[in-house]
Formats: sequence, C-alpha cells, structure tokens
Amino acid sequence: MNSWFPRPKTAQAIFSAGVSQEKMPPAAQIFEMMNAADAVEWRNRVGVTELENGATKTTTRLLCSGNLVFKTHTDLVSANSDSLIEKLYEWDTREQLYKLWHPQKFRFVYFANDKYWLCSATPLMKTVSEVHHWEARSRWWVEMLRIALRSLQIHDVMPDLNPANFGFTAERDVLCYLDDDLIPDAGIGSMAVAIVRRIAAEPPVVPAQWHQFGRDLNRNLRPYFHKDDEWELLVTGVAQQLVGAENREKHEALIRGMENLAFQPQNSAAKRDRSAKICVFGDVHANFPALDAVLKAASALGATHYLFLGDAVGYGPHPRECVQRLGNLPNLLAVQGNHDYWVGTGDWQRADESSRMLAAWSREMLQANETSWLLKLPPELAYKNWLARHGAPTNPDFLFGFVNETNSSENLAAIAGRGFAMGFFGHTHLPMVCRLRGGEALVLKSDDVEIFRDGDTLLINPGAVGQPRDGDPRAAFAIWDRATELLHFQRVEYPVNQTIADLRKLNLPEIISHPLIARLEQG
Repeated sequence: MNSWFPRPKTAQAIFSAGVSQEKMPPAAQIFEMMNAADAVEWRNRVGVTELENGATKTTTRLLCSGNLVFKTHTDLVSANSDSLIEKLYEWDTREQLYKLWHPQKFRFVYFANDKYWLCSATPLMKTVSEVHHWEARSRWWVEMLRIALRSLQIHDVMPDLNPANFGFTAERDVLCYLDDDLIPDAGIGSMAVAIVRRIAAEPPVVPAQWHQFGRDLNRNLRPYFHKDDEWELLVTGVAQQLVGAENREKHEALIRGMENLAFQPQNSAAKRDRSAKICVFGDVHANFPALDAVLKAASALGATHYLFLGDAVGYGPHPRECVQRLGNLPNLLAVQGNHDYWVGTGDWQRADESSRMLAAWSREMLQANETSWLLKLPPELAYKNWLARHGAPTNPDFLFGFVNETNSSENLAAIAGRGFAMGFFGHTHLPMVCRLRGGEALVLKSDDVEIFRDGDTLLINPGAVGQPRDGDPRAAFAIWDRATELLHFQRVEYPVNQTIADLRKLNLPEIISHPLIARLEQG
C-alpha cells in the first residue's frame, strides 16, 4: 500500500546534482530518515482552509524526520528523471540568487511508486505563525516585510507574506522563507494588502498595539525607501484597504503609527546642524586601536558628529570593543557593511575563507545586543541632496560592488539620476573622490574637496580605518565641515603592533593570518 508521503525503497533510488548535491548528506542517511519509524507525515498542514496552519495546496506532501522537513508535490512527478534534474538546477540557481531560504536547504530526486519525485529538505524551523507572544510575533512580521521589500527592490519578486511561510531555528536567529512560490510583478500595493490582512487575522490585538506596530514599520522599513514619497505610497496603500467596521479603529491606529514618526535613522542631528563638523569614516574591521586613534584625532579637529560607512567587524581581533564604541557614539549616523551583515546574520556564503572564519569567531564573541546593533543598521541613508551606503551605488545589494576609475562614471550617473549631489561609500578601503561635471567623470586627488558646488556630482570614499589598502598603513578618515561645505581627508598613526599581537593570539592558520598582518603593516 502506498503511503501518503511517497518513500523510496532503497538508498540507490535517491540522487542529486549541482549545489544541492554538495549540501545533501549521504543518500543512505536520507533514506533512513525518510523511512524512520518516528517520521511524521504532516497531513494536517496540507489542504487547510486557514492560511495560518500550513499549505493550502492539496498536492503538497510534508514529512518531518529528525531535524529535517521533506517536501514534495504530487503534481511534480515524471516517468524519467531528466526533467526533474533540470528543475532542480533551476530552483537551486534561483535560491542562490534570491537568498531567501535557509542556506542548508537542498533538493534531490528519488524513485517511488513507479515514478520520479522532486523533493526538498529544509532544517526544521519554528514558523512565525507558531510564535504566540504578540511582541515577538510582530517583530518577526516586520522582518518578513523587510525581507519582502528588499526582494521586491532588487529582484522584482516578492515572497508570499503568510506567517506560516517564514521560520527560524533556535541556533540561527535569522528568518528564512519556507515556501517555494514567489510572486512576480508584485509591488508596494501587494505589501499594503499583506499588512492590512494581519488586522483581521489578529482579533485580540488592540488599537494601541496596532499603532505601535505602525511605528515599528516606520522605524524599520522606511530606511529602505530611497525617498519619502516612496514611503508615502505604502502608507497610502495601507489607508486605501477596506476593512470591516469591527476593525476600523485598529486600521486607523496602524495608519497613524506609520505616519506620525518622522524618519530619523539613529540620530539625525548631523542633518540638522549646518555648522557641525562630521567625522566620515568606515571599514573599521575590528581594529580597535585604529578606531580609537581616529575618534581622538577627529575630536581634536572639532568633530562632534559621526557618519560611519559600514564594516565595524571582520578581519580584526576586536569585534566587541569596536561595536560597543560605535554603538555608544553620540550623534552617529551609520550604514551596514557586508561584514556587519555576515556577522549579524550568520549567513556568510558570499565570504571568502578568511572572512568566513573570522565572521564565525566574531559572531561567537558578540553578545545578542551587539549582533542586534549590526543587524539593525540600515543599508543606506538618503537625505535631500546626499546619500551614504557601504557598496557601490550601482550595486542592488547595497553592501557590495567596488567603485573605481573604470566604473566611476556609471556610479556617478546612478546617484545623479536619483537626484543626489553627493554620495559616500566604503568597501574598497581606498580614499577616493569621483566627480561628474559637465558630463565628464574624473577621479580626483584625495585632498580638500569643495562639496555641493552647483553642477557637480561627487562620490567620496574616506578610506579605511582598520585595514587601509593604498600603501599607507595609517588609519584614514575625513572631516566634513558643514559650515564651509569642505571635506578634508585625514590620516593618523596608531599602535598597529598592538593589533597585530592581538591578531596572532587568535591562532589562525598562517595562510589566513599572514596576509592580514602584511596588510596591516604595509597598508
């Protein structure tokens, strides 16, 4: 008799390919798990009428065994394996591109009941719909919406915003998408619909809580909107949704919460104070002596405000000290760097070997509130006439992409096209000034620079604090004088031998530690 979830008869009937094959345990282990006596068929989560409980598709089959959830579909079968292997490659490629799913998810093909089946296996996770405490659940909803917004902005697709479709593990406190389907041609209106649907799905939640939820959306989502009118589109979309009479007060409270919190990323004093001197710096990379030297030098030069361009951690031996110092700086504006993202999320698939090793170690060293600080850094700050991000303006992921002489014109055009006269960036560890004037793009000397000159568009990198790469080992930063609108590039010496000694104490493999030390010594 065939079981509800089809099981293979032998381990030889299980095979995979590509990226999934690299992730998949031995076929014999998969066979044992799928046929284990304590494996549970999740029939009650399939064909449900309430979206909160699981999949609405009656063709879905779910099997939980050990720490894995296996998923297949009765309408995704074939008399031969070739078409399913092709589909496996297609989905693997999609998942690597969108990065919505758990990094250990894999797929395989197996033979059962006289046909071939395509199956996925994902680590067992707790879904957002299974979180019963309102404050915790609402925080996860905000994160769901943030993930959906990034996917929409970068890839023009959106995950299905059902709380049963997102989950997290106790070991990896990062939200992952569980479903296979993505919604093409979605827009801000689709997000507005998903937000308002939560009201009817949560009868016990009172208007005051919906007001706070609206404020949380404002605080956590608005940094991802490049301009205020884009945020207003979402607020308007939420306001235009129809709700029943019993939910109108809650709906109005949600809208007020989204509207009445002026967006001030971290601290907006730098934006308001037209006479301030701002220390512009980035790429600290867990080098506390260098950070300390820069902050002292900046203070001596009259800086009272700070603009940090990302990468507090990575490469260096002082992640906690640097995060604590940065997190307690007054008048700080900051964006997230790629190393901040890797350490904050634990997702370092795009990192090289040395970065992965140090990211894993750094994550172990940091307390929960410190990784939370890294995670909450916005990918971009955008004001009336200037913006800041870690990576290149043309990079859709915000955190990556190098600006250099070859591509400076297209990156300058990218910020000019968005209406900005100036952009700050990091990531390259090289001081740089790129200028667009009269249609001509030039890379200038990193010296004193006049900013906001009529007709000019500028891209500026102050260099690296913790790991310079321009042949000068001194820590680099810049001072932005708002009174004169001049930017002054600076260098300061620091006790590099202290950083090197602390790095050696980590006992890293020489193939990793040697180039890091050489970079610190030589710049």
